[in-house]
Amino acid sequence: HGAQLCYTPMLHAAMFASEENYRKDNFEIHPSDRPLVVQFCGDDPQALLSAALLVQDHCDAVELNCGCPQAIAKRGHYGAFLLDEPELVVSIVAHMAPRLRIPVMVKMRVVPSNQHKSGGDTDAGAAANASASQSAGSDAGTGTNTDSGAGTSITTGSGAGTCTSDADADYVSITDVDADVLDNARVARAHRKTVALGLALQRAGCSVVTLHGRTREEKTRVACDWEAIAALRRALSIPVVANGGICVPEDIRRCLAATGAAGVMSSEAALENPAIFNNKPTSRTVQTQLAREYIQLAREHPPRCASVIKAHLFKLLYMGLNEAPHIRHKLGEAMEAAAILATAEEACAAEEAAAAANPEALSQRCDHEGAPHASWYRRHRHPAPDATRADA
Repeated sequence: HGAQLCYTPMLHAAMFASEENYRKDNFEIHPSDRPLVVQFCGDDPQALLSAALLVQDHCDAVELNCGCPQAIAKRGHYGAFLLDEPELVVSIVAHMAPRLRIPVMVKMRVVPSNQHKSGGDTDAGAAANASASQSAGSDAGTGTNTDSGAGTSITTGSGAGTCTSDADADYVSITDVDADVLDNARVARAHRKTVALGLALQRAGCSVVTLHGRTREEKTRVACDWEAIAALRRALSIPVVANGGICVPEDIRRCLAATGAAGVMSSEAALENPAIFNNKPTSRTVQTQLAREYIQLAREHPPRCASVIKAHLFKLLYMGLNEAPHIRHKLGEAMEAAAILATAEEACAAEEAAAAANPEALSQRCDHEGAPHASWYRRHRHPAPDATRADA
């Protein structure tokens, strides 16, 4: 459905490296998933390297997650909470990059400064955009969509973003970033810490930086700061991917135009509607079609954990299940894959019958405020200040 780069769910590096069952349950590969980025979380450079070495023959890049804002990430000392220790983040990349045959990428959030505010200080800039995709065996994959079709593979630039030194290069100080570089890149004070970290990551060997335009604390309560992404893109020579603020298909072009990024990433909006990358808005009719497609894929490529199938179907069929609570309850009670898929087919049949009786009603867009039905993505969301941007 248009995603040009797919990501695995976030995998715990230490568990992945040490537990075979964890690897079997969480990493199932298929040729159609390529190009593929495997995303890891963790704070131990060697554990992250060990995990990456196990997958480098089965993917096109690995990514360090420094964006997860959830409480479990705080307890586990990973995700966005590593941004409190930028030197650690940089040292992880410097440890991994020269020891792998594939690129190392970083997903991060805006690093707050005393000047930071939602929407950001303004710098002139251009825009970026991202999309997400998942296979039948993935719980929450993400993907990227680029402006012109370029970017379906990941390569490091000639010199930029590559690390050729030995183990002594494992430590790259963020304080080495020259203030003149930030000045020359016209970086507003609200974005300087974010850009400084990006420059240090580039120097350490990072090949691509994905920036979510909100701080860890902001989550989706405020408008995504696309200007922070634009500032990072102007300062770096490696590709920058934009994340955040992608609610509807039209946001993809808007984000690319606003940030100038190489691509756009989306997670939750694409979990509900993988066709967002093909410019197909969310509606009950579209969701039923996607659910039918997913059911077929899940039969052809059954994941080890049936709960993964159920999680995806609850998102895809959220609106229809709200109209048929008895089927929703039945799906919730189903434990085996066969029962889950059969119940989902029952839900699809009910939606198709409703569409036959009232096709116009079920084809109405449901991805905006005031829509006739609240979709899964919008179930807890409210308009962000001065914009309708709210993406995970």
